[in-house]
Amino acid sequence: MNGQTLNRRTFVGSLAAAGGAFLLPSVTRGAPLAGALAPAMLIASRSIPAVMESFRTTGFRADGDGGGALYRRVAARPAHAFALQDANGAWYEGQAENGFIDAAALGALGRSSNEIPALQRALDAAIAKDSWLRLKSGATYVCDPSKAAGNGWMALPRNGQSVRIDFNGATLKFADNLPRDKGRFWHLFSVPLQSARGGRNRRVPLVHLRGPRLDGNARSQPRPVGRSDYEQRSLIRVAAHDGNRIERVIIEDAWIEDRIADGLIIGNSTSESDGPRAPIARCDIIRPRCGPADNAVRAFIGVGSGCSHTRIVDPQAAPRRAGGRYNSIETEFSSIGSQKVLLEIEGGTVDALELGAPSDMRDHRDFKVLATNLTLRDYYVHVGGSIETRDCDFAIGLKNAFAVREALHRNTLFRHATEESGEVCRIAIRADWVPINDWREENCRHILSSAPSAGAKNPAFKMLPTEAGKQDDIRLHLTGCSFDPRFPMAIDGYGGGSVVTRDCRMGGRLAGVRTGSFGKYAGTYVSQGDDWGSVGAPVAVEIIGNVARNARHRIEGGRFGGKSIKLRGRFARQSIAAIPPGVRLDS
Repeated sequence: MNGQTLNRRTFVGSLAAAGGAFLLPSVTRGAPLAGALAPAMLIASRSIPAVMESFRTTGFRADGDGGGALYRRVAARPAHAFALQDANGAWYEGQAENGFIDAAALGALGRSSNEIPALQRALDAAIAKDSWLRLKSGATYVCDPSKAAGNGWMALPRNGQSVRIDFNGATLKFADNLPRDKGRFWHLFSVPLQSARGGRNRRVPLVHLRGPRLDGNARSQPRPVGRSDYEQRSLIRVAAHDGNRIERVIIEDAWIEDRIADGLIIGNSTSESDGPRAPIARCDIIRPRCGPADNAVRAFIGVGSGCSHTRIVDPQAAPRRAGGRYNSIETEFSSIGSQKVLLEIEGGTVDALELGAPSDMRDHRDFKVLATNLTLRDYYVHVGGSIETRDCDFAIGLKNAFAVREALHRNTLFRHATEESGEVCRIAIRADWVPINDWREENCRHILSSAPSAGAKNPAFKMLPTEAGKQDDIRLHLTGCSFDPRFPMAIDGYGGGSVVTRDCRMGGRLAGVRTGSFGKYAGTYVSQGDDWGSVGAPVAVEIIGNVARNARHRIEGGRFGGKSIKLRGRFARQSIAAIPPGVRLDS
């Protein structure tokens, strides 16, 4: 410029020499070009020469506020908000650079009492331009879903569009003092693919969230007495319904703090309108982190039947506060029809694992959990479906119901807690929720976290059948396992179920194993090569036969160390099919 005539050829050449970007001069109608720069909010008052095909703003509201971006002239108004119109009516479209659009360029600067409108504009533009949205580094975005048109900040992709957000060290936070608006589902961020929000039968290739920092903000509502006083909240929820489908979800390095809402909810539950396949094909949650939970929250990570395959890698959750709820991994399933659901958990430490399903799918074989090197601090509950673990460390706490179609545990440590009463927290294998409950262990250990009271009677395992005459409705098969000698008993199969132990090291203060029949119920026991030397009682096995049954107990081989087999009931002796030579029978 410097006094030279600026024609199109000269401008384009200068622009190319500058790498394709141009710093917007301060321009007024009829005024010569000057060297000053301008933020985006001032463009509407400026007349930009027609020869300027592109320019760069110096900020959004003010110079240097981080909202600067590159714009190019276009023939018509773009169908998204990342665009500027000058005083001459010309339109300039914002450009992604290196595949990224900065949220600050659309006004999401982290300075407002409610950033949802600006974040929504920025995300809509990034989706439309098939680009990553990048939040402002170190910013805190306060979100007030009560003032949003939907449930909060939402991604609403069209068919074939993907969602990509790089949180870049920024934090999403619920606003203080949100109103009590029951019936609303509030989220910091959600992907709600449903007919009411964009129509049916959309295919979304990818939802990728990188490094989200999420603050549930305990000040967002007064502390209630129980969870029912909270709104149905989650920090991030990704779900699809009504024929819509997401091929892949990736959430990397999420950090959750001050949580009074559910954390990461994936898949949600399904309905008949979703068809035979789960609406989300695959989800990978990689290295999620969570601080201590408040007293009325539920899941750190929740997985629904709406996702076919969920993989959680190295989840790390801080221990719960005194009196607080648990940082858990949970499932929230409805009927899944012919859909197959797989949940993989690789490594990590959380408070609890709650795997459950409603009554209409409790006999469903297609819900499976694979866990490797996972540590549970407080409890584990499983109802419905199947599980396989390897090299895990599971706490058996106050919640201890197990009704699993198929369970296989390898090299897993089970740490049984002791209740305040001094009673042992047991593994209760139930048959009232699934028609067959098959629990198998290989080379597992059962230990007590603390010594039970002298009067404690709970075993490590308790068989709980419910239907008369079904000896095999619950099955327990243990190979190479060991039991803390402080247990009152290793296994109580009295009254039902099929128990097989092979090469196990038994423990028990009252007895090692109790089995037999009463009333309409019958149990069978097979022992092969077990070691009873750690049993504190003089009785290794107690067999009860109060009614005539076809139970045929077999005790084959093993090391008894002088301990006996005790018989109780008039039919106990006739229920024995085999015992090792030299083992004493006590009546």
